[in-house]
Amino acid sequence: MYNYCNLEKKILCIARNEYSFFLNKNNVIGLGLGQKIKNGFNTFQPCITVFVRNKLLSNKVSMKDLVPSLYKGILTDVIESGNITASSLKEKIRPAPGGYSIGSLLSSGGTLGCLVADARFTYVLSCNHILAKNGLVPIGDPIIQPSKTFGGKIPNDTIANLSIFIKLKTADDNRVDCAMARVSNSACVTKNIALLNKPIKGVASAKIGMGVQKVGYRTERTVGKITVVGSTLIMDIGEKSYRFVNQIWTTKMDDKGDSGAILLTKDMNAVGLLMGSGDDGTLFNPIQKVLNSLNVEIITG
Repeated sequence: MYNYCNLEKKILCIARNEYSFFLNKNNVIGLGLGQKIKNGFNTFQPCITVFVRNKLLSNKVSMKDLVPSLYKGILTDVIESGNITASSLKEKIRPAPGGYSIGSLLSSGGTLGCLVADARFTYVLSCNHILAKNGLVPIGDPIIQPSKTFGGKIPNDTIANLSIFIKLKTADDNRVDCAMARVSNSACVTKNIALLNKPIKGVASAKIGMGVQKVGYRTERTVGKITVVGSTLIMDIGEKSYRFVNQIWTTKMDDKGDSGAILLTKDMNAVGLLMGSGDDGTLFNPIQKVLNSLNVEIITG
């Protein structure tokens, strides 16, 4: 019915515009462009990957909640992700590289992603739910390294002050979970990524099957592969649920506390910003969307 290229475009269109058909089903929390897995093997056939909290036998699911094996003539593939929730390099370090613990006084903390800049200032990049708590942290509040969970205090451990965050909405689509804080002293930070000991080279687009890596304070350096792109997913942050569109899903690469880490290619190009995870995979915002929303660029080397 479709050639390979048109099929992928059709699936991405469904994930972005027809997600209600799937998300209205009990137990379904997302969908995107993936490749069909059969008997544990990748067939490399493009399909609609459907994320469910728990994978159940079909006779245990009501007819209205069953995911069809075909949707508009396109194969589906159901994978169990569990609930997707917001997800070690814990000690104080100067200059602080990407990958280390960071946080505000109102959060338990997460991971410093990388350094970004506009025409005037340098900033540290991480998630909204780590630095700003979606507006609970006042603009200008200190950001500390390490986070208060690991003994960070003001003023001695302050490295930046919250500048901008992109507000998360419960009643509309979200594309990014990001925030940045203006660096107060450039000597306190470095553009290098911890453990990799080098800076980011540039930006790359996500592709299914791409080998990737990340450094986060909880699980440190992990490697994986991108398995789904263009996904629409529901993520729990605190007691609220948010719908995110056009997201990247990888094999499991994180644990709680790694939110804010940068998804990198093997040759150090940035692909995504780690936002959360499920039982069997990790969720990332496309990095270019993050940068565009904040009007900044990564400080590369």
